[in-house]
Amino acid sequence: MPPLFATTILLVAAGPALAINLWTSDYSGNLSSLSFTGCEGAYTLQKTHSAVTCGAAPSWLTLDPTSSTLYCVDESTTKNGSLWAYSMDSLGALTAKAANISTTPGPVNSGLYGGSKQNSFLALAGYGSAAIQTFALPLKGNDQPLQTIAFQGSGPNAAQKASHPHQVILDPTNNYLLSPDLGADAVHVFTIDQAHGKLTQCDDLKLSPGSGPRHLAWLVGQPDTMYLAEELANKVSSWTIQYPSAAGGCGLNFTHVQDVTPYKDGKAPDGSTPSEIRTKGNTLYVSTRNDSSFGAGMDSIASFSVSPGNANFTLEGTSNAYGTGPRTFDISPDGNFIAIGDQLSGDVHIVTRNPSTGVLGAVAASINVVEKTNSTGLGLSSVIFGTQ
Repeated sequence: MPPLFATTILLVAAGPALAINLWTSDYSGNLSSLSFTGCEGAYTLQKTHSAVTCGAAPSWLTLDPTSSTLYCVDESTTKNGSLWAYSMDSLGALTAKAANISTTPGPVNSGLYGGSKQNSFLALAGYGSAAIQTFALPLKGNDQPLQTIAFQGSGPNAAQKASHPHQVILDPTNNYLLSPDLGADAVHVFTIDQAHGKLTQCDDLKLSPGSGPRHLAWLVGQPDTMYLAEELANKVSSWTIQYPSAAGGCGLNFTHVQDVTPYKDGKAPDGSTPSEIRTKGNTLYVSTRNDSSFGAGMDSIASFSVSPGNANFTLEGTSNAYGTGPRTFDISPDGNFIAIGDQLSGDVHIVTRNPSTGVLGAVAASINVVEKTNSTGLGLSSVIFGTQ
């Protein structure tokens, strides 16, 4: 099948050839496979495959490179959401291995955990159902959840009428699963039964009312430092974690260290919010939506330097997201590129990254994946790199 779209951007010089697959999901109901190829001087980003699949509102993609499986969750809220699993070929084309597994309404995120390779189970964050669900892997097609853990809670913001878990993420020790809850101003903490996938809830990390935590991240090799994007408070916070003496037991002790706003002048523009947060090396990145820092419809990615060994971090600058609503971004395995998914403009922009300094550079290639929209309920929802 020939490429559906292609955009090439010429840089300078030449270097080793590159070929890597990416996948995107969008709220119009599509999963798309992208191919990023070329060398320093001329990169091309092509849409090689696209299909209407993963329910009515695909919201998040999780890749298990060990089993070459891509998991997709569908944020449908009218009745139930759904969970799907896909295999992929060398060109990134997807084939459904398990389809339309019923979940609680509104899952927006998923994460692998448990077992010897940390890929024996999958947890889902149900924003629309105030619950986390877990499933044993591999999926077979008629799967029932291992657990459905419901939450109570609310906050002072209009978006906090109920609990809204927005992410599930494994900590660096692989012994705990954490879930920021945007509606309840908390981060839920669970211990893990590695063999059977059962989660046991510990005490929450309770945040200031109206914080609205969305996503969190760690630096590789530093499990005692956590960074949290607080959507409603419009800031990024850092925390140290003291683990219990008994490995894998409850009793994590969180200490707040610092708050930093992800905007170059320290002031949040009206209507702006932080969205995704990721780390690579000693650099922390946060995408911000609706800030128009680089002109009308041009939002930003904030870069922070992080001090190894403590939770201090400093805003080093902001970079153009080259579109509106960068809900999602991912960093290539080699650290040389960052793929930015702009929800409202429907584009993916691959930007160069200096792996030594973390500084973001020029656009290497771009593509329009889905039609531009003015609705936050539509548009691009997730972008993810494959292995290199």
